[in-house]
This record gives sequence, C-alpha cells and structure tokens, in this order.
Amino acid sequence: MIQNAVKNATPSSEPQRAPSNVPYEIKGLIADKRRARSTRQRTHTPDNKGKYNQISNKLKSKLRELRNETFKAYISTLKGEDSSIWKPIKNGR
Repeated sequence: MIQNAVKNATPSSEPQRAPSNVPYEIKGLIADKRRARSTRQRTHTPDNKGKYNQISNKLKSKLRELRNETFKAYISTLKGEDSSIWKPIKNGR
C-alpha cells in the first residue's frame, strides 16, 4: 500500500529530447553509412569499401546542401532596417 502511494505521489518525468531538425532522408543515409562501415570493417573487401565511400560522399553532399539551404534561409531573414544584419557580424557568427 505504501509503494502504491509513493508511485501515485511521484510525478513521472520522461527524459526530454531536443527536437531534431534533420530530414528523414539524411537520417536514412546516416544509418546506411553506419551499416556499410560495419560491413567494411568486418570484411575489408574492395566492393564494400566502394559502397561505403559512395554512401559517405552522398551523405556529405546532402549535408552540404542542407547547410547551404539553412544559411540562405537565415540570410534572407536579415534586414538592414532593424539592424538584425549587424548583430551576427558583431557577435562573430
């Protein structure tokens, strides 16, 4: 009875996770890269090395595209009238 009272009185707190802004396509490429790397480390065959390199390069290019799009969106929000354009320069961002 005491244990039930303690369970009822104790608030349940689940760990909060930060929201992920990474698209599912990139998450899938990361998972594929990890799988290919694992296979490559186990077998050490040239075919697996080529597959790993191909997936790795594809992931790099997708991440580069995502960073560029994010930066373009950020730059497009800056305005000269409200001095928002100078704050990132001043802060060294």
